[in-house]
Amino acid sequence: HIRGMFEKRGLPWTENNAKQALFPEGAEIIANPAGTAAGFALRREGRVVAVIPGVPAEARRMLEEEVIPLLRREFPEAALHVETATFKLFGLPEAAVDAAMADADLADLGVAIGFYPNFPENHLVLTARTASAEEAREKLREAGARVEARLGKYIFARGQETLAGNIAGLMTERRLTLAVAESCTGGLITDRLTDIPGSSVFLERGVVTYSNAAKTALLGVPEPVIREHGAVSAETARLMAEGVRNMAATDLGLAVTGIAGPSGGTESKPVGTVYIALADGGMIACRHHAFRWERRRNKIVASQAALLMLWRYLTGEVNS
Repeated sequence: HIRGMFEKRGLPWTENNAKQALFPEGAEIIANPAGTAAGFALRREGRVVAVIPGVPAEARRMLEEEVIPLLRREFPEAALHVETATFKLFGLPEAAVDAAMADADLADLGVAIGFYPNFPENHLVLTARTASAEEAREKLREAGARVEARLGKYIFARGQETLAGNIAGLMTERRLTLAVAESCTGGLITDRLTDIPGSSVFLERGVVTYSNAAKTALLGVPEPVIREHGAVSAETARLMAEGVRNMAATDLGLAVTGIAGPSGGTESKPVGTVYIALADGGMIACRHHAFRWERRRNKIVASQAALLMLWRYLTGEVNS
């Protein structure tokens, strides 16, 4: 198995790799479908000790495909079915999410709740452990309804869904097209959308108009507007969104301009000031944000806020 994996990946074989094939006497080998190092299980005094590699991707597959089935076979009377439900949120800190769920009484349902920061998102994970899959799913349906009732407006994805993926689905379903103009995010919005296979169906183009001259030359933002209001302003953001929509002849135009930092801020427009605009030919919506992170995180959270604005437009929550 180990030699075969090396050959498949075109890696040179060295004898020290043979150590991965050494196991305690009497051990049951646990197959590793994702890597070279197998795991093993030992039985002692009615107990089973399972040992697997620590590489997350390998450990996850081995746990799901090998270890859990082994334990269920070994201890059928104690077997529990575990189901999880994940809710992805943006715009609410972990402490506020915790406070919102304080009166949900999920423990009464036998459902555990966990909070996992995944910047710039927060993930809320429900876990039910029951004797059957059907019972676990029923508990999660009830618990999920309580989550939705308290945090629904902050939830943009569930399970394995992503914000960009959900946007792609809605854009494709409605046969809408999009053009994006980015300043402070430097192409992050377009990058995230193009992570989705088939995004060329709806994404016509993305442009980075970082300088004032580019905003004027490519998007048609008048120089007097930039001089009077600044490159980071609602006025400029609105004109950027409409300008990129007109340039690309798309249904929607999305634009972002801001101050990522660490320099460039002023008393009236501190670092983290961001304006995001969305144009559809009939209206131009604009939102102001005041982020508080360092440069890279300001760029990431601005791209998230821009995509969230687009998603909320597609779900009917954004207007002028």
